[in-house]
Amino acid sequence: MVFCVHAQDKNSSLLITSCKNLDSALVGAKYEHLQSLLHPKLSLGHSNGLIETKTELLEHLKNGYLKYFKIESFDTPLVTNYKKLATVRRDIKVTGELKRTAFEVKLRVLETWIWQKSAWRLLNRQSTKIN
Repeated sequence: MVFCVHAQDKNSSLLITSCKNLDSALVGAKYEHLQSLLHPKLSLGHSNGLIETKTELLEHLKNGYLKYFKIESFDTPLVTNYKKLATVRRDIKVTGELKRTAFEVKLRVLETWIWQKSAWRLLNRQSTKIN
């Protein structure tokens, strides 16, 4: 997985690393890692209309309602920093299962990250399907 950012700086590099770590933690259902990457007030909007909180996402991963098998980036993320907030726009291809039904989808996501306790934490994310 290759990530490039338009204004390369330390914050952007750390943020891109956090994006990679998030993708890996979702695929591996790494709950401990997700705890540190996700903000307590997370709002995760899926392209199918499902909206999850942090608690709901973790529960859905634990009980098998939602499974991620692969998440890969296929573009150059656009990172915009605003002091302790940052947005990331990126395109990803995701394969997994929702309610035991397989899916493969290309998504354009907009993520808002907040710098908290010396790390970037995902505050919200909204995705839409693309061709």
